[in-house]
Amino acid sequence: MCAHRKGKEWQACGEKKGDAAGLEKLRGRIVVAGWPTGDLHHTVLRDMPGFVIHANYIEALLDEHYLKTIGFRWQLPMSALWCLLMDIPFWVIEKGTARPLAIALMVWTFITLPVYYVAVVTLGYFTALPAPSLAALIIRSGFRGFN
Repeated sequence: MCAHRKGKEWQACGEKKGDAAGLEKLRGRIVVAGWPTGDLHHTVLRDMPGFVIHANYIEALLDEHYLKTIGFRWQLPMSALWCLLMDIPFWVIEKGTARPLAIALMVWTFITLPVYYVAVVTLGYFTALPAPSLAALIIRSGFRGFN
């Protein structure tokens, strides 16, 4: 922190110049500087200045409030089980109707929401099952569900 006056360049501050007490107050802390206008970014909440977004990133990292990925040894069996669960209605229910797709979509909906709530919100783990499985379900119904 350089205690310079108007007209003096900040680069002219030496290591020994400035406000030592003010600098000591900042030791071990993170300072994010920015201006509330001009650097606005669209977020899910509202348009926010870039420095506020960076401050939120820093806070999330320091508090460990971020999503962790599930390891491959868990992701692979979960994906296989999930795909099997989505495919069962197409094996069991009569072919040529929309019923297998409707039941598979209901199963997808009523299992995805609670599983994702527990995994993401409660435990903080991210898994990439719902979007690919929904796409696979639609593809599966297109090839065999209505034939």
